[in-house]
Amino acid sequence: NDEVVAGKASGSGLKITVLKFDLSDLIPAKSNEAVWVYESKIKLRLKEVPVGERPNWKSQTTVMRPLKVSTDDIATGNGQLTSDQNIFDVEGSFNPINKAPTYDKDVVADFTDTIHTWLNPYSINAGKENFGVAIVNEYNNGDPERSNAVNVRYYGYDNETTPDYIPMIDVCYKIVENPQCEEGFEEVRVPAKQSTVIVKDNDNSFNNVSLTVAMDTNGDVSRSLIVFDFSQLTDNFKNVDVGDSYIHLNYLGLSGDNTVASNPDIVIRAYPVLKEWDETVTWDEIAEDYDDNSVVHPATVEVSRLGGTDFAIKVDAGTVESWVNGDTENYGFILIAEDEKRKKYRLRLCVDTTA
Repeated sequence: NDEVVAGKASGSGLKITVLKFDLSDLIPAKSNEAVWVYESKIKLRLKEVPVGERPNWKSQTTVMRPLKVSTDDIATGNGQLTSDQNIFDVEGSFNPINKAPTYDKDVVADFTDTIHTWLNPYSINAGKENFGVAIVNEYNNGDPERSNAVNVRYYGYDNETTPDYIPMIDVCYKIVENPQCEEGFEEVRVPAKQSTVIVKDNDNSFNNVSLTVAMDTNGDVSRSLIVFDFSQLTDNFKNVDVGDSYIHLNYLGLSGDNTVASNPDIVIRAYPVLKEWDETVTWDEIAEDYDDNSVVHPATVEVSRLGGTDFAIKVDAGTVESWVNGDTENYGFILIAEDEKRKKYRLRLCVDTTA
């Protein structure tokens, strides 16, 4: 289409425009690779409103709502066009257009959340199908979307459009490698069944919060405990040979007002816990009860990475195998930062590990 149009003009129906971008270059070439999108921007070229239409202008904002269905399946009945039957909630917006545009100009908006609809940072398999994004206009005074005003128009795409005016996105991303089982071993995803955060010099434990390690801005040092449920293996197999084992976590970012520039990358290790615990356990009761002679594989977390991206800590396969086969008790792992004087990092636990 040679125009991107959104809104409701007198004498015409409500209009939205669907833009679909080719993201094939962002799809990892190998099954053990993932893409981390750090930032994305969308640029449109806003068109001048003709002089005769300007008196009918209403202050409005162009928003972006990813499609749930293909364009062929969009329902266009009364009240359906912008309903949740067709499109997801708003995932980005341009600056409000309070006055009728009197000249053409470029407008830019953050597109990162929309990209993440299709390339989910939390899981390589959790992205939704890319049906495109709907360009929708909303009145800033809360008027119904079908109130008469003036359509907002942007340059679209055809063979005559100046290339610089065509809708475009830029994407800052990184291809990373995810751990993969060695040949001959089958990957099994095991759910976590218990976790908690313990804080030094604090008589409380913290549940239903993000897992944290290291020191926060108040000087509080935290470690995280986690236990995995291996019953799907123990209930079906007498003995299991574990080749490699990884704990998968999601990095949320630094806590508080910490900034990437002032903080180095952090190294995290996972040690087997040596005694039973529950979610009421405190630092004094368990912080030092771990096997520091166990084979550990430090994982470096880049603080510059996008919040929500997955990373893996390799853990001792022999320890996991002994838990699965019932040779030793499974008390889980404790996550400890190498330098506990650094600023705190928030980690979100994935629902599974791989063994």
